[in-house]
Amino acid sequence: MARLDFFAAEADQRDVFDFLFSSTDVRVFESCSDFDQELREFRSFEELARVFPIGIDQVGSGSAILLQLWSPSVMSDLAVTRIAVKSKSRNGHTFRHRIDGGGLMQLYLGGVHERVLTRSHLGADPLDRPLTLSPLDAVPRKTFAPSVMVG
Repeated sequence: MARLDFFAAEADQRDVFDFLFSSTDVRVFESCSDFDQELREFRSFEELARVFPIGIDQVGSGSAILLQLWSPSVMSDLAVTRIAVKSKSRNGHTFRHRIDGGGLMQLYLGGVHERVLTRSHLGADPLDRPLTLSPLDAVPRKTFAPSVMVG
């Protein structure tokens, strides 16, 4: 499994997406949909920035924005799975969606949190690795990632 941790503020994150959208065939999806919503695909940096606070890590965990990158030249088929949720534990919500498949790349964006720059992460699973966890299960709820002071 390939992994790369890096530090990126808003301008750096914009550069990453400008490269992805202009120079690759990668398509960008949220890792897991909101409750009772379809999974969203982002076709530009501007679309992504309308939904997420790019460059800001409000919690400070290094996983402010959880994305999946899909390259049709690497993996021809893409699966979106509907997940039933127990409505008692989720205030009446009944489902959400996630993107599945070996060969996906995970991009978890950190950012600035209280003058500290938290890490971002890029990872890729082998094509033949079965998915056993949801993307949200794979990321600890509270982490103490290395950080860099800013400003």
